[in-house]
Amino acid sequence: MILSFGQKAILAILEHVGYIRTDQILALINMQDKLSEVDTRRITPMLAQLVNRHGRVRMQGDIVMWGGIRPVSPQFLEAIDLMIALAGTQSPMIAGNWKKPVLLRFSIPKGQEIHPFSIVPFSPETVFQWMPLSGDRVVFLIENDTLPQVGTLPYKHFFAMRQEDGTHRFFAGSVG
Repeated sequence: MILSFGQKAILAILEHVGYIRTDQILALINMQDKLSEVDTRRITPMLAQLVNRHGRVRMQGDIVMWGGIRPVSPQFLEAIDLMIALAGTQSPMIAGNWKKPVLLRFSIPKGQEIHPFSIVPFSPETVFQWMPLSGDRVVFLIENDTLPQVGTLPYKHFFAMRQEDGTHRFFAGSVG
């Protein structure tokens, strides 16, 4: 099967994350290829072709999956939203492997430097016990809309809280 650039990009993303929403795929593809913008009208037939002709791609509502149908974690999908928000216009590089409690690990190129990030679900125990991997910036994902009282966060650690409009607000430094 001959694949378009967008379809190859979709497969590469799915191999790293396992599942993702279609709007998230669209954002990531458009970060990778700034010359040929992919829109909603083009992504639908691209996904349909992959589902019909590629044995490992599945759809469950607006979720695109690699391999079989599996439970979907809203927290993981929010971690992908955070990655997209933090990346801005840069194309993030998703790490091939990560272990719990990390939801998602990725890097963002900024000029000559690469900034690694780990997104971790917040719990009071993990804030000071979680040691990032080799200089990772650690983003603690807050489930509710209340900023936790934890004192001063360690260097390169910060909180992310979803706002009503779906965007995220970030907090760092002394909290509480």
